[in-house]
Amino acid sequence: MSLHKQWLEADISLSYKLSGKKILSHYLRGMRQLRDSISSQLVTYDIHAMVVGTVTLWIVSDSVQCPHTVCTEGSD
Repeated sequence: MSLHKQWLEADISLSYKLSGKKILSHYLRGMRQLRDSISSQLVTYDIHAMVVGTVTLWIVSDSVQCPHTVCTEGSD
């Protein structure tokens, strides 16, 4: 095998390794951005769900009377 051919194969191999690292780097950066975006959306959804759940529970608890004697003992 000639020296030029060895050098060319080594150069191509190095190019593949570098491009592979670059692609992996871009992929990981994209995954981090996706994770951050999903996290912020979930936090917003979670806060919204808690507020709606609290308000709904408050409205329902005011409109429904408790059938248990423990709840109604002190109300007379």
